[in-house]
Amino acid sequence: MYKQTSLFPHPDLVSNAPISKLSTTLCIALIALLMGGFIGCMSEEDILSGSGVDLEFSADTIFFDTVFTAKGSSTFSLKIYNRSKEAVQVDRISILNSNSFFRLNIDGVPGNEAQDVIIWAEDSIYVFCEVTIDPDQPASVSPFVIEDQILFQTGDKSWDIDLVAWGQNANYFPSKSNRNNAVLLTCDLQQITWDDPKPYVIYGLVLIDSCTLNIPQGARIYFHGALANNQIGIYREGMLFFLSDASLVVNGSVDNPVLFASDRLEQEFQFVPGQWPGLRIGSGSKGNAISNALIEHAELGIRMDSGASLSLDQVEIRLCSGPGIAGIHADIEATNCIVH
Repeated sequence: MYKQTSLFPHPDLVSNAPISKLSTTLCIALIALLMGGFIGCMSEEDILSGSGVDLEFSADTIFFDTVFTAKGSSTFSLKIYNRSKEAVQVDRISILNSNSFFRLNIDGVPGNEAQDVIIWAEDSIYVFCEVTIDPDQPASVSPFVIEDQILFQTGDKSWDIDLVAWGQNANYFPSKSNRNNAVLLTCDLQQITWDDPKPYVIYGLVLIDSCTLNIPQGARIYFHGALANNQIGIYREGMLFFLSDASLVVNGSVDNPVLFASDRLEQEFQFVPGQWPGLRIGSGSKGNAISNALIEHAELGIRMDSGASLSLDQVEIRLCSGPGIAGIHADIEATNCIVH
């Protein structure tokens, strides 16, 4: 017969057993003595610190992969492993930015910074990360792509874990997971129209081939410029690249122009050039036309490769870190345009 026992029985089961204050005090003292003896056995010499510490992590990036339709938050966990046979001390765990959208709970203690965190031998700890975003706020307050890092430091060694969340309801094209990737968009020589009232955020490198991309009046196309390093090589992503059998047709209006700009809409980025690579019209691409549009914050507003053709009408290109328009053996016709 199974009989359940407990070190801490329910009071109703021992109501007739008198417990004196003295015996209670002795129990507490005994527990404290045992705990003190255990901790006392761990001297500073037994805890590895400084550059000799080696850590492993359950992920190198935490994606908060949620489209927020109302003010909400998500919580994700990161596990930090100590594979060694010695306890280790992590000098500092913190979030990179002091005014971060993200919040941490480090080994059970809430706060965005902790120091001298102990991970026991062949053990691990959790860091929980939460983000709260209000998509009803303007993008200058709640940006399209929100990024930060969790930093770990021991001695002169450091690690960083990327944090990525999406703060606004938008068309993240081709997807939110396209970071550090190049993708090919094709439609078998047909047409695609971006007419969703929500803005489009270009995330990664999008190569367009055998397709005409139509962008109607009022569309907003934002680019998340970042440095990519993959099988293609090292390059700046956040770009639309039209190959030889592709073309771009932009039909803005005087009252409702099309916008091409950086996705960093905070006030401090309003006049910063070179935040995304710019539009690229590849060699041999024909039939490209842009009317009533604004292109800003690019490294190079529009680059035209050999044999490509483009007509521009009432287009403003501004705040580029390089040329507004660059054509290499290309055919460009521009009417009523401002490049500054």
